[in-house]
Amino acid sequence: MGTNGSALRGALLGAAWVLATHCSEQRAAATDSAAVTDVSTGADISAGTATLDIAVQDTPADSGASSPDLKADATTLSWQAFPPLPAPRQEHAVVAWNERLIVVGGYAGTGFGPPSTSVLAWQSGAANWTALPDLPEALHHAHAAVLDGKLYVAGFLTGFDFAHDGRGWTLTEATAKWTSMPGLPAATARGGGCATAWKGQLWVLGGLRSLKSVASVDRFDVATQAWVAGPALPEARDHLACGVVADQLVVAGGRNGGVGNHSPKTWTLATPGGAWQSRALMAVSRGGVAAAVWQDRLVVAGGEGNKATKSGVFAEVEAYDLAADAWIRLPDMAVPRHGNGAAVVGGRLHVPGGATVQLFGAVADHDGLGP
Repeated sequence: MGTNGSALRGALLGAAWVLATHCSEQRAAATDSAAVTDVSTGADISAGTATLDIAVQDTPADSGASSPDLKADATTLSWQAFPPLPAPRQEHAVVAWNERLIVVGGYAGTGFGPPSTSVLAWQSGAANWTALPDLPEALHHAHAAVLDGKLYVAGFLTGFDFAHDGRGWTLTEATAKWTSMPGLPAATARGGGCATAWKGQLWVLGGLRSLKSVASVDRFDVATQAWVAGPALPEARDHLACGVVADQLVVAGGRNGGVGNHSPKTWTLATPGGAWQSRALMAVSRGGVAAAVWQDRLVVAGGEGNKATKSGVFAEVEAYDLAADAWIRLPDMAVPRHGNGAAVVGGRLHVPGGATVQLFGAVADHDGLGP
């Protein structure tokens, strides 16, 4: 088989794996007649359509005011529409960098769209998104985080066969170009996990390797420019949430072995050399979530693997309070989605892109939660 034939075979194998891990959940979800509705428009978004077009008029200004107390003011929060992405996108990374919302890679376009090299930025209050330097490689399910003013990408998946790749790059405002950095160790190269900056290091937790969930944890020491193994997760996880709350590393949700095999478990790590501690379960078990730390709480939004809806997507939003070891319920997403990320910009939690149906169904929607 030639090069083109090998690439096609890889794509077909990847698609077969995706379908195999999703179809049983899709069939189960299809037997439920419950509709998922966009509460801002009243539109039914659960009919299995691949895209959802929402006209954004009189886009609210992101005031930049300080964030509310999530526990005390949860009832005053609401989702509002902001400028959509230039085109539908899912399975991208999302971070906040220099007071901008950043979208990295992902599948671009509707349906089973191709992986993208595109990196986009949105400034609070702006009417449109702007382009940043393209990535050196088209990718999806990337691990992205900001550390010491640099935007890091370390480990990702490629193509339609979900091949793992451990390479990494950094981007700075000064150079305006991506620079190679030491990649993840060959034995733990992966994508589809979670990344965050903690104690001056870049941490990559869980993920997918050879289409299997892993418990690997790696941390990149900026001073030595080397990767060091961290305490492995108690269980293998991919498509999980992570963040730093009260100077502790928090991991929640995710899945192991397919969309329907998700978990509500929460773990915390107090020191880089310590042991993971079990914490309060999320009220709603799910994977494929958007997550960010807001007001010193890990907020988890949306996700997939919902057998109670035809779309297979979750609308629920929860925030983890470490001091109380409890999850706080926040307003449901106006447009339930999975396969995206979240970041806090201008005092709001922003979620750009994602899919409104389980598996693939990218949209360009961008909304934010705030007062």
